[in-house]
Amino acid sequence: MTNKTKKYKAPSPVFEEEENITNDILADDKKDQSESFSVQEKEKMKKTKTMEETSIEEQESMVEEEFDSALKKKPKMSKWKRRLLKLGATALLGIVTGSVLGYWYYNSIYGDMFDPDSFTAEQIKALYDNEDDWFTAATGRKLSESEKKSWVSLANVNPTELTPSQNVNLALYNLKQARKYRAESNGQVTATVGIKTTQSVYGLHEFDGTTYTSISMSFGTFAKLAHRSTLNVNTNMITHIDGTTKSSTEPVWNSSTERKMTKDEFIEFTGGLPSDVNPYIVSTKTVINDSKDLIEAFTGEDGKTYYKFTISLKPVESTVLYVKQMKMVGNLDDYPIYKGGDIKQTFTIDEKWNLVKISVFEHYSQIVGMKAACEGTLLTTFTDIEY
Repeated sequence: MTNKTKKYKAPSPVFEEEENITNDILADDKKDQSESFSVQEKEKMKKTKTMEETSIEEQESMVEEEFDSALKKKPKMSKWKRRLLKLGATALLGIVTGSVLGYWYYNSIYGDMFDPDSFTAEQIKALYDNEDDWFTAATGRKLSESEKKSWVSLANVNPTELTPSQNVNLALYNLKQARKYRAESNGQVTATVGIKTTQSVYGLHEFDGTTYTSISMSFGTFAKLAHRSTLNVNTNMITHIDGTTKSSTEPVWNSSTERKMTKDEFIEFTGGLPSDVNPYIVSTKTVINDSKDLIEAFTGEDGKTYYKFTISLKPVESTVLYVKQMKMVGNLDDYPIYKGGDIKQTFTIDEKWNLVKISVFEHYSQIVGMKAACEGTLLTTFTDIEY
C-alpha cells in the first residue's frame, strides 16, 4: 500500500455460491438428544402448530407457554438454571454483534459458569501474537512502524505461503489503515425448541474517515433488538444507543438510552470497539489448525486471484472478550457458556490482503429443560475500501 489514494471495490458477483454448510462442515456436530423430553411432552409437540403456520403473536404465546411449563417442572430449578432458561428465551438464537453471529454453545448445562472476568489483562494479552511476526513472515525482515503502513509493497510472498492466522491479522491490519470502507452482514439462525423458529440478523460496520459506526440488529420471535455505537477518531469518544426493530433491517432507536463513553469504558462494557470488525481473538493460540495447507487460491470471474480458507477457533480462548458483547447485545443475566463449542469462519481475501468476505457457520445443541437444536449462518461482505 502507498499513501496515494486508491479505491478497491469487491467484485460482485465473483464467487461461487457458498457451500452447503449443513453437509461437510457441520455434519459431525449433529447429535440426537431426544431423551430430554418425556413421552407426554413429545405427544404435546406433535399437536403443536409449527412456527411457519402461525403469526408472530401466536409464536410468542406458544413459546411462552413452553417456557412456563419448563419453569414449573420439579425438582425446582436453581437460580443459574433459570438464567440459562432465560438465555434460551431471549438470546439463544445467536444475535449478531459487530459483523458476526453471536454464539451460544451449550453441549451440557452442567459445569461452572464461564467468567471472562477471571482472565487477567496479562492472560488476555498472551492470547495474541506479536504483530512483528506477521510482517516478518510476509516481508522477510522486521519492519519499522512507518514501514508497516506500506507493508504490502514490501511483501515477497503470497497468501498461500502464510498461515491462516497470519493472513487474517494482516488483512485486519490493512482494513484499519483504510480511509473508508463498508462491511455489511446478513444471516439467520433456525432454532428448534420443541417448535421451530427463525431469527434474522443484520450487522453493519463502516468508516467514513472520521467516524466508525457499528450497528447490530436481530428480528424474530425471541428478540427484536438493535444497537448502534459510533467512535469519533478526533475525540476518541463513543456514543451508544439501544432500540428495537420493525424488521430485520429497520431499527427504532430509543433516545433515552443514548450514552457517551471513553474507549476504556466501552471495552469494559462490550469487550471491543466499534472499529473491530471481527470480535474473536485469532492467533496461533486460538486457531485449532493453523496450517498453510488450508489456503486455497482461485480465479474469480473478473480474472483476478483470490484466496479462501476456513479456520476453527478454540471456543473459550477466542471468545474471552466476545462474550461481553454477547451479554450486552442479548441483555443476558450471565456470560454465555462455551463448552466444546464449534466456531468456524471462512475468509476470502485478494492478493493484496484486502478482506472480501467473512462467512460464519454454526451448528449446536442445547438442553435447558427442553431440547434446542440450532443452525446459523452469517455472511459479511466488504466493499468501498479506499486507502
